[in-house]
Amino acid sequence: MSQRKPIGAPSPGIPSLGCRRPYLAAAGAAALLAGALPQQLARAAAPFGSTPVETDRAIALAQPLSGDRWNLVVLEQLQPAPACWRRNADGTVDSFETYQPASVCGRFASSNDFSLRIAGDDLRHPWRLRLENRDGQLELLATSPESPTPLLVGSGAVSGDKPVALDLADGWNLERRQFEGRSLNHLYLANAEPLPVLLARASGGNGPLLGRATPPPPPPSPLQTATSLAASPRAGSRLSRLESLRLGRSADRSPVEQASQLSGTGVIALQVVPYRP
Repeated sequence: MSQRKPIGAPSPGIPSLGCRRPYLAAAGAAALLAGALPQQLARAAAPFGSTPVETDRAIALAQPLSGDRWNLVVLEQLQPAPACWRRNADGTVDSFETYQPASVCGRFASSNDFSLRIAGDDLRHPWRLRLENRDGQLELLATSPESPTPLLVGSGAVSGDKPVALDLADGWNLERRQFEGRSLNHLYLANAEPLPVLLARASGGNGPLLGRATPPPPPPSPLQTATSLAASPRAGSRLSRLESLRLGRSADRSPVEQASQLSGTGVIALQVVPYRP
């Protein structure tokens, strides 16, 4: 006599509801993580933004070091007063940021504090900023071992052993890095033009990067074609043969056909024959 299975008992090989609940919970958590992961990756891969820094609130300096070496320093006036620097008539700068709190004067002196930004994108490694003294003229250059042409970012005149103010070249300005609407403690030396345009201008190419295509010559007129053909002895004999053939054919035609050819109307005369059953 077979035994009946109690009502509600789980079938063989199928987990009960109590056993299935942990699996359902784990599957739901995995789905939530799978949905959140692309958002986190997209947020991590989102590019930085930037906002311009007012020109009268920041200054780029070349600070002298030993051995005719120079270090780039950027000072930012965060509060209206007291002043963080004073620019002299000879181009040197007296800085007072060491006597002021950090909430008044911002100082950027490390290579991690500023970077390059070209056409709205960060210009990363191997590009870097370098200061060079060329016969008393300081040049702030953006260089890369992959590019033989450096980009002139700013310049200033050497005067003694004091910090020198650097005037940014045309098109270059200071911008502050932003991420998701928040301002970061990082400055950009930025230019809105694309890198190929800047490199072409730095290498001396002031003209357009792409040359305009030369338009094709106009087709020759019938008079020019006849003149060029008549100038050739072979072509002249060929023309004479064609002319004789044309005249011979026209002689065989009726006067009506010759008149229609000369008029150039292109009208074709048709003869209508009545139908007789």
